[in-house]
Amino acid sequence: TAAVKGTAGNAVTLTETGSSFTVSGATLSGGTANDGSTEAGLCDLYYPRARDSVLMAREWSFAVELYEYDTAADQAPTFGYANRFYLDAEILRVLRLDPGAADLEPEWVLYGRYIHTDESAIDVIAIRQVTDTSTYTPGFVASLAARLAADLAPTLTQNHTLAAALEQKYRIELRDAAAHDGMQGRAELKG
Repeated sequence: TAAVKGTAGNAVTLTETGSSFTVSGATLSGGTANDGSTEAGLCDLYYPRARDSVLMAREWSFAVELYEYDTAADQAPTFGYANRFYLDAEILRVLRLDPGAADLEPEWVLYGRYIHTDESAIDVIAIRQVTDTSTYTPGFVASLAARLAADLAPTLTQNHTLAAALEQKYRIELRDAAAHDGMQGRAELKG
């Protein structure tokens, strides 16, 4: 739970419950607040940016996806590489290219929404934009609630000390969530 008090005395409390957040008595689920208050409107405004920022902050197991590209874009790059591939709109961050059977990741560079490479087909491992809140892990939800609180605090309170404290809370939530999320989906070492 993260609480912020607005300048007009209106309390804004972000409480994570499953994959929803409670804001001033309004339920914010996937970025839609429903009580019509200024605070709820600000949550609607800040939610997509905060969600995407937290998604890009680490390799969340529910947000990592493999994209296969086997057809280069219509137009070849003007210099440097033989091919370019246009990324799907949902990709927020490219993590790496899967080397496949090769030992080394292929050489590549990202310009805008295009991956430039000499490869004729690539497998991209990326963070995707996830809007289905039912897939969020508890650690992600806690991190997102803390991110929203840190983002809303300066606007609602003009208290930069509180904003800094909430930013620190976000970093702690993110670190803790990263540790738990990183423990799943990996092969066990056999001794």
